[in-house]
Amino acid sequence: MADKYSFYTGDREYPEPATKKKTPEVKPIADSISAKYRCEQVNTTKIDGKLTSNSQQKFQFNVQLFPGKNTARVTLEDHYYNMDPPVLNKVFDFVTQTEFIRHDVAFTYGADGSISEILNKEEQAEKWRAFKNSKAFRTEFITSMQDTNEKGLEEIIKSGDRQFSLSHNSEEELRRELFYTILFDWQLTSDDNTTVQQKEFLFRSILLPGTIVPMNFRCDILKAETDLLKLRKVGSAKADDELMANIVKKYDQYYKPQIKYNFTEYKLEFRQTYEVNPATRLVNEAKLIWNEAIKDNAESLCEFKMRKL
Repeated sequence: MADKYSFYTGDREYPEPATKKKTPEVKPIADSISAKYRCEQVNTTKIDGKLTSNSQQKFQFNVQLFPGKNTARVTLEDHYYNMDPPVLNKVFDFVTQTEFIRHDVAFTYGADGSISEILNKEEQAEKWRAFKNSKAFRTEFITSMQDTNEKGLEEIIKSGDRQFSLSHNSEEELRRELFYTILFDWQLTSDDNTTVQQKEFLFRSILLPGTIVPMNFRCDILKAETDLLKLRKVGSAKADDELMANIVKKYDQYYKPQIKYNFTEYKLEFRQTYEVNPATRLVNEAKLIWNEAIKDNAESLCEFKMRKL
């Protein structure tokens, strides 16, 4: 990996973390706080150095926080997507309609800032039922499925029914989405950046289906001032011998028959830099890179950035 994507402490791109500085202890003074965010996410996959797929998505979210009650409402206002191979755009014509339902969501968040409980599941379920019975449901993708793959269409509908059921763990899905991962984290409720190190995150591998990789995280305070908090969060894989044996097995199954080269080295790295307003505890802007790779053989790279309007 190029030096500019190094996630380690000696990274020349950033100064040494000012870990001894304390986060300014300023609490939100308003009963509610509103903000809009624009986000861009780019995903690329390379096999043996050749680009095999890429996608670009843009989102605009409206956020309302009620700090006294530890509740929030998030609404997706706009969603742009461009996929390669282009055939996936037709799929996303449908997917984006469900995203507008899924991201019209009210929830509570806990002492660690992360999402605790979705409060409007019944409302979302009703919107899904109305959507699947409307003309808007009959996108070009759905119409083609109706003509050529009726069983596949039934599975799509069943999948939507499960996703918007009251028993579905929608909370965990949201916690894993980058916008919510960044905004609803420790800095929203706490002054202790070491709480990040007390959590273990389980990464669902993009390159190796069915593989779960534990990760360790830490968060460094780069700058702490009255009106600005600059942070860096980094993470890396925590793989034991058993997991590594499974990773090699999956590589031999999915990639070696195609590119012929033997397994080299597994890398999973995460880096996020972001700026927070201490008065509101809202993120002003953030940049995130998540890279999973079998060195020189296969790579999945996600680049995400967001800014407060």
